[in-house]
Amino acid sequence: MSARDWARFGELHRLDGVWNGKRILPDGWVRYVTTPTPAAPQGSYGAHWWLNGGEPANPAQRPWPMLPRDAYAARGHSGQYVLVIPSEKLVVVRLGLSFPDDGNERAAELAAAVIEALR
Repeated sequence: MSARDWARFGELHRLDGVWNGKRILPDGWVRYVTTPTPAAPQGSYGAHWWLNGGEPANPAQRPWPMLPRDAYAARGHSGQYVLVIPSEKLVVVRLGLSFPDDGNERAAELAAAVIEALR
């Protein structure tokens, strides 16, 4: 898929599964995938999506401390990401290849820079 296709995928999730007024994903699907699984350490994983969980009162414990708590991401191979941040109305796609796989940090830094630039 192209970067635009991945961005559309992220935007579909950001918009709770509705595209151009038509429901594409089942009602409640996005809530399901962004709810931490019972076994997820510190609420860091939903249904195939990585979550910015951690302790609500301690942002430093989150996987991406510089991002809002509602951020979640589909993580690919060696730093490829679709990062969705509903509170910022933002989807960030990173298709770069990173060795070692430090894309987790790079995607979050990119998103934080975009948020700052848009404010």
